Amino acid sequence: MNEGNQTSQEPVYQKPEKSTGGTVLWVLGAILMLIIAGFLSFATNIKDFSGNREAAIGFALGNFLAPLILTAVVVALFMIGKNFRNLRSAAKIAFFTALVFILPSLAKIGKGAQRGSMQLPSIHQNLS
Repeated sequence: MNEGNQTSQEPVYQKPEKSTGGTVLWVLGAILMLIIAGFLSFATNIKDFSGNREAAIGFALGNFLAPLILTAVVVALFMIGKNFRNLRSAAKIAFFTALVFILPSLAKIGKGAQRGSMQLPSIHQNLS
């Protein structure tokens, strides 16, 4: 038997393949949050408009696009750092920046409901 020529069956370390599932979810979440932020910005500010019909289109577009443009600026500023220059990091930054735009819109909707501009039915009126 020639024991010196035997090859060992040691496993060779292989780098695990990167999963793109997390990146895709962050990108889809960021897109969804940006769309929600745009619509909420439009919906909460449209009642403040008091102009003619031609100006209404510009007002509506401006309210819808403002969160999208500001989010793009924030992502671009973060990409100055080398650690943020990939799709997953950009999607995370966009997701949380859009969340920051959504929270004040939800607060404005809640404040409108509390003031009574969004009339909610009361239970005691329906019982009598």
